[in-house]
Amino acid sequence: MPHLIGASAFESAKIMATLNETLWHSYYSQAAIADALLDIQGKLLGVPAYQLLGGKCRDSVPACAVLPMKPTIEQTVDNAERLLDVGFRTFSIKVGTDPRADVALVRALRERLQDKALLRIDANASMSFDDALTLLKKIEPCDLESAEQLTASWDVEGMGELARRTSIPLVADECVSDDHSILAVIRHRAAAAVQTKIAKNGGVWACRKLWTIGSGAGLKICPGNHPSTSIATIAVAHLATAWPGPILDGPFTVGIADVLAEDVVQEPIRTGHLVRVGEAPGLGVELDDDRIRHLRAH
Repeated sequence: MPHLIGASAFESAKIMATLNETLWHSYYSQAAIADALLDIQGKLLGVPAYQLLGGKCRDSVPACAVLPMKPTIEQTVDNAERLLDVGFRTFSIKVGTDPRADVALVRALRERLQDKALLRIDANASMSFDDALTLLKKIEPCDLESAEQLTASWDVEGMGELARRTSIPLVADECVSDDHSILAVIRHRAAAAVQTKIAKNGGVWACRKLWTIGSGAGLKICPGNHPSTSIATIAVAHLATAWPGPILDGPFTVGIADVLAEDVVQEPIRTGHLVRVGEAPGLGVELDDDRIRHLRAH
C-alpha cells in the first residue's frame, strides 16, 4: 500500500489516520495493519505488546463461554455444566430465532447452574423492538448479567427505549463501529456496556480509544474477538492485559480448530476460561510460512 511505503512502524497515529481517510470505515482491513504495527514495534524493542500499551494490569483475562446450540435443551445445559466444571463462569446464549425455545433454554440454564454462573444473551442485532422487549420481560426473573445487541444496529434510539423498559443491562456490539457510534450509544443511554471485537473495530489502536470513551461515560468494557486466527485472539488479550479498569468476561475464540480449518501461526493459541499472554516480543506469535503458502488462493 502506497501510504505505508517508507513509513516507520512507530508512526501508528499518522498511518492509521491516513488509512481511515483513504478508505473510511474500513475497520476490518485497518485492524490487520494496526496490530501488525504493534507486533513490529514490540519485536524491534524486544518487549511484549502489552508493555507498549501501558504495562501489565492483570495476569490473565477472563473469558466467557459462547454456548453452541445442541439438538436439545438438555444437551445444551449439560454442555454448560461441563464448561462450568472446567472454570467458565459466564455463559453467552444465542437467541432471536425461536422465542419459546429461547425462554425455555434460559430458564433451564438458570435452574441447573443456579447462582454459580452469569448468564448473558446475544441476538446479534436480529430482533425487532417488540420481540426483544417481550423476551426480556419473560426472562427478567432469571437474573441475567446482560443482554447483548438484541435489536438492529441502526436503531440506537430504540435500544435506549429498550434499556429504559427492562432491568437487564444491555450491551452494545454491532451498533458500535467507531468513536462517533459509541457517542450515539452514550447520548441515548442505550447500553450499560460496550462489546468490542478486534477486527470489527479496527484493531488494538481503535479499540483502546473506544474503551477510553466508553469507560469515561460509565460503560463497562467487554473485550472479545470474532472466531479468528490466533493473531486476533492474542491481540485483544494484550489490550485487556494492559487495561487498568475492570473488564467483563469477553467472548474469546475457544478452540480455534473447532472454528477454522487451520491457523496461520506456528503455535496456535488455545484459550480456556482464562487467557494469558506470554513474555515474547510483540504479540508473541510467529507466522507459519508453509501453512500460509498452503492456504493462499491461487
